[in-house]
Amino acid sequence: LFQIHHATIGKAVFQAWNFPPSIVDAVQFHHNPSASTKAPQLTALVHVADVIAYQMGYGAPGAFPPKGCDPDALKLLGVTMTETLEYRDKIKAELEHSMGILKLLE
Repeated sequence: LFQIHHATIGKAVFQAWNFPPSIVDAVQFHHNPSASTKAPQLTALVHVADVIAYQMGYGAPGAFPPKGCDPDALKLLGVTMTETLEYRDKIKAELEHSMGILKLLE
């Protein structure tokens, strides 16, 4: 509607809420982790997590899904895309567990 990318909005919100510059940087550059100057490793982690989330079907509908995983982000984290497959079952189990806890709070 406003032709503004969610990373730009996220940056503005996180700055307004006085989050540390490293967090703002990770939010702003999670689709382009190589552009991060303040927190390249954290930004790479958020980027890879975003890719995995969309691959697992947890991405936000109508948002900007990542086109792929930045190989430099994987290299910086010391993992391969193949290795991330090993984490998906654990991630799914943790999400289901967390959702169960949230349902208890209703």
